[in-house]
Parts: sequence; C-alpha cells; structure tokens
Amino acid sequence: MNRLCKVLIVDDEFLVRQGIKHHMNWEAEGFIIVGEASNGEEGLQQVNLLKPDIVITDIVMPVMDGETFVRTLKASNPQIEVIVLSSFSEFEYVRSTLQHGAADYILKPKLDTNELLQVLQRTAGKIPELQFEPSHDGWRLGQLMEKMLSGFTLDEDSEMPIIRDTFPYESFRLLVYKPVGAGGNPLKMDQEQIESKLRSDLPEVECAMVPAEGTLPVMLLNVDPARDEWMLERIRQLASENAAGEDSPGWVLSESFTSFEQMGVVYRERLIKLIEYRFYYKDRPILVYGELPPMHPAGYQFNVNMFLQHVKRNRVEAAREYLQDHAKTLGRDYIADVFEIKSFLGNLIFNVTITLADMDVQSAGLEESKYTYFKNVDGASSLDEVMTVLDQFMTEVQECTVGCGWKTK
Repeated sequence: MNRLCKVLIVDDEFLVRQGIKHHMNWEAEGFIIVGEASNGEEGLQQVNLLKPDIVITDIVMPVMDGETFVRTLKASNPQIEVIVLSSFSEFEYVRSTLQHGAADYILKPKLDTNELLQVLQRTAGKIPELQFEPSHDGWRLGQLMEKMLSGFTLDEDSEMPIIRDTFPYESFRLLVYKPVGAGGNPLKMDQEQIESKLRSDLPEVECAMVPAEGTLPVMLLNVDPARDEWMLERIRQLASENAAGEDSPGWVLSESFTSFEQMGVVYRERLIKLIEYRFYYKDRPILVYGELPPMHPAGYQFNVNMFLQHVKRNRVEAAREYLQDHAKTLGRDYIADVFEIKSFLGNLIFNVTITLADMDVQSAGLEESKYTYFKNVDGASSLDEVMTVLDQFMTEVQECTVGCGWKTK
C-alpha cells in the first residue's frame, strides 16, 4: 500500500468508538483512523471532509440510522467501502445495508482484534488503489508522529532511522488547511485535491499527513532550508486560490523548525494557538506564525455596569458603540480566549434581557429570540460574525424600547 488506508468510525456510543480506536496498532497494520461521528448525519459530513476509504458504522443510531446512512453514502460515494456493526437482533437491517452496497459486517458480541483486522484487510483488498501489504516500516510513520505530538521521545536505534529516511532535510513546518468551507460548503478543492496539489506544486518538499486530533487536516512539510521561502510563497498562493469567496481564513502555517523532535512542541504550544487566532482574522486566507501584529496588553476592561446603565437610560445607540469599541480592542489584542469571549458576550445578552424585564419592558419576541442569539454567538467562526449577531440583538433591543414607549428614568 502506498499510503495508509483511511478509516472513519460512526457509532453513537462513545465507549464503542474509543474501544475500536484502541483495538489495535492501526498504523502498524496499514490503517489510520481519520475521524469519528455519533450518527449518520454527522457521518456524511465527515465523509465529505475526510474522504475515508472505509467506514465502520453502527446500525441503531439517533438522527440518522445506519441503514439510511449506508444507502445515502453509497449513492453519492460508491467507491467508499462500508463495514457494518450489529447485534444478533439487527440482522434484517444488516441484510438491507448489504443490499445497498456494504462490504461486510461484524457482530458486536464477536468484535475482537483478530476479527476486526481480518474484515478490514478483506475490505481494503477491494479498493484498487490500495495494495495491502501489512507490517511495512513505512506504515509506522503515522504512529511515530502521533508519539511526538504526545510529548514522547523516539528511540534512536529503532525509530529515528525511519524518520531520517523519510525527512532528509533540516527545515520543517506544520500546515493546517481547510478543504471545506463553514457549514460544509465545498471550496474549490477538497482534501484529496489539496493534498495532490501540494505534492505536485512542491516537488522538492517531503509531505506527510499528521494524525492530529481535530477536524482540519495537518501536514508536516520538510524542505531544504534554502527553499523554505520559495515553499512559503507557493503555499500562500494555493491558500488564496482555495479561499475564494470565503469569509474566514482556513489555513495556518507554523514557523520553520530544524528537527523532527520539535514537532510536538511546535504543534502544542504554537500551532494550536495559531488555529484559534483565525477567529480574529477572517480576511486572511492564511495565517503564518511570526507574521501577526505584535500583541498588545488588554486595552481596557469592559465596564458591564456602564453598558447596562446605557440600556437602562434608553441610550441603546451609546451601548452599541461601546460594545463595538470593545470588539476593536479584542481584535487588536487577539490574545483573548475565544471560548471566554463567546461566554462573556452571551452573558451580556442575558443581562440585557434581565435588565429590560426589571424595567418593565415586556417583549415576548426578544425573550424567544435570545436563545437564537446565544446559539449564533456560540457557533460563530469569527469575531466579526459574533459582533454582527450582537448588533442584530441591539437593534432588536432598540426596536423593543421604542415600540414600548419606554421613558428615560
């Protein structure tokens, strides 16, 4: 096999998914778990994003069951092979999935390492582009990268020779790229197309997929230090081409580092933060570590009492402007934790609705819509998107106070 066989797990039971993931040394056997989902609907989204070779799916799941999932999947992706998990009582459903193109099934009570491996090997053998050859040293690469990401050291005698053979140069970078737009809208290229484009456009660069957690693919790039700037410019160009029409940057690139052993530190301490910073820079197709503006200390603390006083005195426009000024400070500093920002702004919505109720401003519409605002703030992919939601909320507050004939006290 010239690459690892990509496997997606779809099962509503977290413990079952974890059990399958830890059933065997996947990379050593020629496979890699590229993702998981808790129902068929999520499974279809992950299939579009990750392009697996094989899907292992349960039958009985909420939202979309395994039978519907297999039928829908095979209709749009007939090349993807499916292995069904079932209990004895679900065999009629299994029969239906086999009729709709599932490759094989495993009874959950009989699920063990040997059984799972045998079924996977048989299924992988049906995929023309995968010439199945277990226990090749090259397949250990994913395992070694995962080990480095977890903070372990590699054995100098048995493991480092594989790394040196694969990555001969002294300059590395980590690239995170976005093959699918927000909400699952396809961009110009999907994951496989981007990988192929990277490899063809960067013939002097050694590329390897990193088995990192998360929904976005991570690639390790190894290049001659003298060609690093050339590589950087080619990646910028590809990111710009793929981001046409997108509102938020999907790609991030780490700084250059000089040895494979540094990969874990670069990933954990810098790349993950860089991924978060995309929240503040929706207009950039790619963020490169070291090229962001210098961080500023927090400009000022948001004065919640003053904000609510503006609302109480029916100065909603002043409250809106104060909130927008604070957003500019957050964007300039870009160091604030995204989860904390969303929580804080969600609490502002809650406090404003409580304040209006205390002032005898009754609005059934606002009481109902506040939950939509909470949800939209939580799901926003950028600071601008969050502030658009808050602006809509403040507009509704203003309409409410004017409509109720609220007098300034």
